[in-house]
Amino acid sequence: MSVIIVGGGVIGVCAAYYLSQTGVKVTLIEKNTLGGAATHGNACWIATSHIESTAAPGVLSQGLKWMLDSSSPFSIKPRLDLDLIRWLLQFRAAATEDNVARCAPILRDLTQRSLHLYKDLDASGLNFDFAQQGLVQIQFDEKYRKAAIKEQAMLADYGVECHLLDRDDLRELVPNLQPEVEHGLFKPNPAQINPDKFIAAMAARCRAQGVTIVDGCAVLDVETQGAKIVSLKTDQGQYSADQFIFAAGAWTSLLAKKV
Repeated sequence: MSVIIVGGGVIGVCAAYYLSQTGVKVTLIEKNTLGGAATHGNACWIATSHIESTAAPGVLSQGLKWMLDSSSPFSIKPRLDLDLIRWLLQFRAAATEDNVARCAPILRDLTQRSLHLYKDLDASGLNFDFAQQGLVQIQFDEKYRKAAIKEQAMLADYGVECHLLDRDDLRELVPNLQPEVEHGLFKPNPAQINPDKFIAAMAARCRAQGVTIVDGCAVLDVETQGAKIVSLKTDQGQYSADQFIFAAGAWTSLLAKKV
């Protein structure tokens, strides 16, 4: 079987790595440089304690306050866009306590499995600065302390280790904190990696396993026969395969619309 993967970030490279181990002929296509987009521009936490779904009660109301602030973590330019309106309505419908409870054990298991896979890759000799030292979250006032207490209780319900910290506990872990920091949480299981080193190491391992990597190659169109994709038209020619994986991050939906 042959598979073409579109997108050379962490998802695409990992998919190529594990598929090629099963004997599949894999071609990985990236329109710019491997790992140059979202994989490069993030904190690279293997966040095993983050099991609350993004769609949660209160998130949308906070998000609406952020939307018009270009420096916020959730800034959307207001526009009459049916896809955006549909997405916001679906997000609101999903932001319920029941949905959070349904998703939590799934996210817990996924993140734990991810952590084990990264550990396996680290043990196999790949050098990507894997370190499991945990995560400290700090709170500046009573409002955040109450939220931390609620989070710790929720994580405990799902068997995720998390410790409430007072002022002395915090400074033992992080000695140079500002004086106004009074409370915190310590989550011992999260790990971190270096994203650029990870992509470089995985790409080298993929090539050694026979994966063909084509970077600087933009997909222009998706060609289908009935309900099946048969090839991709790119600015470097035509690519055909038995199966296709779109792992292009924010551009995946644009590719999917061509199908």
